[in-house]
Amino acid sequence: MVTRESMLNKALLIYFLLLLIFGCSQSTDKTKTVVETALTNKDGLLYLSNSDKPYTGKVVGYYESGEKLFDGFYNTGVLVGYYTYYQKDGSVKKPINKEAIAEFYSGPAYYTFKDSEQKESEGYYKNGKKHGKWIGYYKNENKYYTGTYKNGIKDGIWTHWSSNGKDSSELILTGGIGTGKFIEWNDFGEKFSVATVKGKSGTIDYSNGDKYAGSLEYSGIIVEHGQGTMIYVNGDKFIGEWKNGKKDGHGVYTDPSGEKYEGDFEDGKRKGRGTLTYTYVNEHDTISFQYDGEWKDDRKDGHGFFTYSNGDKYVGGWENDQKYGRGIYTKTNGDKYEGEWKDDKKNGQGIMTWVNGDKYDGEWKNSWQDGRGAYTYSNGDNHNGEWKNGMKNGLGAYTFSDGAMYMGEWKNGNRIEWKRNK
Repeated sequence: MVTRESMLNKALLIYFLLLLIFGCSQSTDKTKTVVETALTNKDGLLYLSNSDKPYTGKVVGYYESGEKLFDGFYNTGVLVGYYTYYQKDGSVKKPINKEAIAEFYSGPAYYTFKDSEQKESEGYYKNGKKHGKWIGYYKNENKYYTGTYKNGIKDGIWTHWSSNGKDSSELILTGGIGTGKFIEWNDFGEKFSVATVKGKSGTIDYSNGDKYAGSLEYSGIIVEHGQGTMIYVNGDKFIGEWKNGKKDGHGVYTDPSGEKYEGDFEDGKRKGRGTLTYTYVNEHDTISFQYDGEWKDDRKDGHGFFTYSNGDKYVGGWENDQKYGRGIYTKTNGDKYEGEWKDDKKNGQGIMTWVNGDKYDGEWKNSWQDGRGAYTYSNGDNHNGEWKNGMKNGLGAYTFSDGAMYMGEWKNGNRIEWKRNK
């Protein structure tokens, strides 16, 4: 005979059996332990290689000698908190400053800002490489980013916040290659740029209106890196190579005024070999010039050729955007100077030859004959003496074409005294 009491006992038995079954199944994930190398990254989450569900459970790593190196817990593919690192004797390692990190260090570490002892970021190393979860901070101590590394490479979900902590963006990285959107904010919490990333390329839209499309790299922030095109809000345009967010390599830069530079860049500036051309056309005139030569820090520096709008040409040395050293300046009418330059002017020793046959060989200062020099006229006369501000000034010898010579003194180009040599 089935009594009410026996039915109640059976119900309780079934309930406890079900509780035991489900309790065990739930605790299985929590107590499951795998070696970290058994997990693979898929879209920012970690999976067991033979599973289609994000991994939940414990993860461990070991020293080569067999002692436990670290352990941690994952929930649906995401690391919860941090790894815990151990000494070989089983004691927990304490965080160390980056300066003390040895080549094969494994354990917790932190970085500080250059000008203070305040933490800039903190996380873990494994065999001398960043590994596991890292957190970065602003100087106001608000969180800047969180993300995970795998053997020194960003791998997993990376989240960034504005300095006021109100806004965030998320980027999924696999082996350092990202997919998603990355937003960068300025120190006031205002949006500075929005990058849309797919693999190693994408676009960046800056808040000032500048737009970039091309190769990208993630190094804490998304930056231009590789081949790409930047269109600036003022109409300027650059097509070429980039490195860590700066123009670097070969490229072409143009602006709406008609200026064009094609050549080498380094660290965001023109450096190396390049050609600058400028052409401006209006209803009255056409203005153009061209420089082909060496550059440094965005300025003409080294050896180069310059052709002016009127057809004059200069070939020679440059420094800080000015003619410097030895060079030759040839005018369209045939006049020619060959000699030394400084501060974009004739300075030093040089020879000037005029198309009418006159010639000066001597010292120059600020593009004037100044110092000692000899002037030979087209008719054969010659003055050899002192000059100042382009005029005979001081003692000199004047020799006529017939051989007659006068020694005398000049001031501001005028003879004040002389006598004929016999």
